[in-house]
Amino acid sequence: MNRTRAIALAGVAALVVALAVGFWPTHADFGFATTDCGSALKPVHAADDYDTTVDPMGVGLAAANIADGRCEAARSGPTYVARGFGFAGMACLLVAAGTRGPQKPWRSRKTA
Repeated sequence: MNRTRAIALAGVAALVVALAVGFWPTHADFGFATTDCGSALKPVHAADDYDTTVDPMGVGLAAANIADGRCEAARSGPTYVARGFGFAGMACLLVAAGTRGPQKPWRSRKTA
């Protein structure tokens, strides 16, 4: 395996890891219950789905905003890891695209 192919393979592997970490589901623990936070690349926000017509005082909305804050903290670690692997994978692919292996000279066929 030549160097260009190895760098390209490392770049593709890094992008696969970035997608796997980015779409891995995260959960926030509240001590008495856990809530689904979505993933780093597809987050779920509790405050966006909250129906304010059933809670005119907004107590539930405040709790949903607290849940969103904890979910944001739970998603921050995987987000940084996914971004790091994504940037590293793209850098490897760009380096592999810019690296040329030994070029064979062009030979013209002589026709008889």
